[in-house]
Amino acid sequence: LLKEVLESNLDCEVETFLDSTEALTRLQSKRFDMISFDHRMPKLSGMDLVRILSSTNGPNAKTRILLLTGYRDEAEYSNVELLDHVTILEKPITEDRYMIWVNVLLKGQKKDAA
Repeated sequence: LLKEVLESNLDCEVETFLDSTEALTRLQSKRFDMISFDHRMPKLSGMDLVRILSSTNGPNAKTRILLLTGYRDEAEYSNVELLDHVTILEKPITEDRYMIWVNVLLKGQKKDAA
């Protein structure tokens, strides 16, 4: 669904993955302008992906990340919010709100659009 939203609102190429380990392999080999994923995924969580990508010198170590979650209250978020390239959005999220944040992140800005 988000792929359709992005491609219909932006002139961009979107890659999607059903498996977080496949996504990690791709993220370690190709630079992206922005990354968006859910916190709750099989195998590696969104938090796992953030930690792995941020702790390497790979092509996406500082790429802006939009992390979607329905579990904002979980304590593990406090450390990742310290990373200035990670923005956490609570679900449910509207298409309009998602696109506002995508545009903010693609412009390299960070503001409170909550």
